[in-house]
Amino acid sequence: MSKPLIPTEGRYINARQYFFVLYFCLVMTDIVVLNLFAEFWHRVHVGSFTASIIAAILLQFLVKVTLRLEHMVAASFKGKTSIWQNILKKLSLWAVLFSSKFAILLALAIFVGEEVHFEGKLHGVLPLIVVIVVMIIAELAVGRLTDILGDEEDAENDKAKEAS
Repeated sequence: MSKPLIPTEGRYINARQYFFVLYFCLVMTDIVVLNLFAEFWHRVHVGSFTASIIAAILLQFLVKVTLRLEHMVAASFKGKTSIWQNILKKLSLWAVLFSSKFAILLALAIFVGEEVHFEGKLHGVLPLIVVIVVMIIAELAVGRLTDILGDEEDAENDKAKEAS
């Protein structure tokens, strides 16, 4: 976390505060998405609001771990251009992404049991994938909205002050 101090109405937030606010918003977004799916799709079941909070935190963490692992696998193939290396890279990335969904289902079963579960073939992996994809899209939308709400003039002034 090497984020600089960020001015907010005469106050600055440090990297830990930035991290907290960022992940607080992401988890809240995930809670909303998960509960909307539970309300409107019969394949997603959430037994309690507390379970949805735990599940959202767990999903946020595991999706970030999966993306980190995916980037590590992709980086291990950097500079390798043969057709077989390219095929092996794609298969490896697919294996990471596919197997991670089962790891997420297992983690949910361990931490929240039957309070949060997905119905369908392969223990509900398809509804889980749909929920995760929608969560990521919702997180990106919240991030984009935050960027849109940003004050470009203040950002330009802050950059000018830092440069001088």
